[in-house]
Amino acid sequence: MGIDFIRSKGGQPYVKRWAKGYERANTPDLFDIRFSSGRQVATAALASDASPQKGGAVMIQQAGAELIVFDGLKPVGRILNPPPTMRAALEANHGLARGVVDRLGVLGQTAEIRF
Repeated sequence: MGIDFIRSKGGQPYVKRWAKGYERANTPDLFDIRFSSGRQVATAALASDASPQKGGAVMIQQAGAELIVFDGLKPVGRILNPPPTMRAALEANHGLARGVVDRLGVLGQTAEIRF
């Protein structure tokens, strides 16, 4: 009596279950994971009265050579040395982009913002 005979007489049809899902086995690929688009991360110097929350949404606006970070309608900081790719992404979006506060500095003077 083999395992297949025992499974067929058990009442429920046996369906082989793959470790990571049958759908993944149907579409073989070179990589198991999918790479998403790159994220931009920049450090913003916060204003003294600013209190953004970790995980909170902020807006980044291009104002001349500076990038200003807004929490709602209130400016909360500036990105001093943005990478060129960040500037290019902002110019492609008419000078505005939505960001998320990833980390706050220990003293509350800086924040890492990704968009």
